[in-house]
Amino acid sequence: MGTGAIGYAEFGDRRLLAELRGRAQALAPAMQVGKNGVTPNVVADLKRHLKRRRLVKVRLLKGFIEGRDRFAEAQAIAQATESTLIQVVGFSVVLYKAPAAGLSGRNVFKGGSRE
Repeated sequence: MGTGAIGYAEFGDRRLLAELRGRAQALAPAMQVGKNGVTPNVVADLKRHLKRRRLVKVRLLKGFIEGRDRFAEAQAIAQATESTLIQVVGFSVVLYKAPAAGLSGRNVFKGGSRE
């Protein structure tokens, strides 16, 4: 796909994926990955952000991404943080961490049940 977004079949829930993409537009980047790359500290910080917010936008700086495939790097960051890559637009990466199994029927952002 042109924007680097995952497909509906890969994610499973069409409505939730659309909602996450919509919410990601308004997010400010929680962190930046620079020339030092994805260090253990960056992974730990991202995991902490994902645990708190579940939906996180990360900015890949040109010093990090120069000469690399940004989609592959975004996938590697998602794998390292045990999250799902929602989309890659430009140098921005959106990651999502699903709630615990007991909360799967709830809307993770509003606290109610999904319709």
